[in-house]
Amino acid sequence: MNGNVKLISSLIKSLLAETAWKQKLYKDYTHLFIGPNSIPAPPWESVYLDREP
Repeated sequence: MNGNVKLISSLIKSLLAETAWKQKLYKDYTHLFIGPNSIPAPPWESVYLDREP
């Protein structure tokens, strides 16, 4: 029985870690490409190829 508790505990920990990783990825993506303020990585053409300064 003790082995099952350890197994279940480790599975829960791995699922929580995976969820935290996905939440951080979603937060970073949202910050870079969606907002809420000015976005640091505009989703249009490269600044190196654009003729505007």
